[in-house]
Formats: sequence, structure tokens, C-alpha cells
Amino acid sequence: MTDAANQSRKKILIVEDDEVNRKIMELQLRNYYKLDLAKDGKEAIELFLRNDYNLILMDINLGIGKNGIDVMKEIRASKNRRAIPVIAITAYASFGQKEAFLSSGFDNYISKPYRSDELLKCVIDTLNIYSD
Repeated sequence: MTDAANQSRKKILIVEDDEVNRKIMELQLRNYYKLDLAKDGKEAIELFLRNDYNLILMDINLGIGKNGIDVMKEIRASKNRRAIPVIAITAYASFGQKEAFLSSGFDNYISKPYRSDELLKCVIDTLNIYSD
């Protein structure tokens, strides 16, 4: 099986409240992975509980309701679920922010704006580290 075929079997949940950003991530990743999209924390948790994911891409600022940190912690606290890597995606890029997100429980971090190749590399690297 080729690397591309192996990667396409992986399933990713994208959690992003901004419709344009959500669509951009979908366009950047849909040729490589199976994708589900959530527009807020509530929808993300519902999808997570009904599906098996290999990775979650989590926007930090999800607008009204829970933020990405809260959603990640709720996912981490769910019972009978294997550990799923979660990547923080955020415009918060000040000094020390990456370390703060990683210490709060995220497995990786990418700051907005990012290039398409940076997102794909971050996803591949994280999946390789936390593969089944």
C-alpha cells in the first residue's frame, strides 16, 4: 500500500467556527484524508462521540460557547476512548503561547496564518508520532 493510500484511510475532525477557514482546511486536506467538519464545540463533541478519528484539528477561538481548550479537555475526559491527537490551530502566536497550548494537553500546534504545506506537514508529523 502506498503512503498516499495509507494516509487516505485516516479520518480527521476539523473544528473551526469560521466557515471560510473551515472550507480552506477541507480543500487542503480532502485529497489525503477522510474529513468531518464541526462549526462549534457542541457539534465537535457530538461528532467525536459518534465516530472514530485518527486526529482532531481544533481552532482555539470557537466564538460563542466552549473554546477549543474546553472542547479538547472534554474529549480527553471521555471514557472508553483511545487517545486521539489534537492539534491546536490558533491566531494566538505570541511568545510562549505554543508551550502553553502544549502544556494544556494539545499534541501539536500551528499558528494562523499558515501555508497549506505547513498544515499538511503538521498533520503528517502528528499522525506519524501518534499512529496506532
